[in-house]
Amino acid sequence: IKAGLWDENHDTNENTVLIVLSTRFSLAKTSTPIATQFAILLKKNDYIKEQNFRVYSPNTWMKNSCDKKWTTFTHPCRGGLDTCQMIDNKLIGGVPQEHETCWRVSFRYQLQKAMERKGFMIQVVEYYKDKVEDTGKHIPGDGQTIETDMAKLVGCKVFRAYQPCVKSENWVQNFDEYNVNEVVFKVKEWYDSDCQDMENCNIECKYLHSDVRYE
Repeated sequence: IKAGLWDENHDTNENTVLIVLSTRFSLAKTSTPIATQFAILLKKNDYIKEQNFRVYSPNTWMKNSCDKKWTTFTHPCRGGLDTCQMIDNKLIGGVPQEHETCWRVSFRYQLQKAMERKGFMIQVVEYYKDKVEDTGKHIPGDGQTIETDMAKLVGCKVFRAYQPCVKSENWVQNFDEYNVNEVVFKVKEWYDSDCQDMENCNIECKYLHSDVRYE
């Protein structure tokens, strides 16, 4: 199923709890290797499988946009039909359509469903090195900044997973099973507290070096 990133049947069961992934924006049906690794490990996680979560990954869709530059934060569209400037989003039964619907409308639709079913958004924030200065930092994509804003408008819980790194050494690595478990642990805590805390939850995933985990 599209590189294993998305459960295509997630839309068929109204009782399914939905996880909406926020990854760096891509115009094609692709995602960065880092985001792909995270999504695959998430779907393989025992707790995620046991609880029958379903995953929506926006980069499995071919996209359209009412914003000519696609990810301009100041563009008024926030995924509602009252803000989207596309003349016809070609919704069928209220459901966004691939190729046709503005990507912001599609993403907000999934956030709304997640919120209604006590689901949530996981945002994967990647680390970028400055090769000249030998420094780096976590940088969300422009599209991810818009997705965070839409999640706030909808009232959807956000778990933000930062790519494992050691900033003092400018070391960075891909997510592994341990890191995904760090995120899932926070998800479990949220459910154990009856989903009361709706503030964004930031998880600084730990870097593995010589069998030691570094924050």
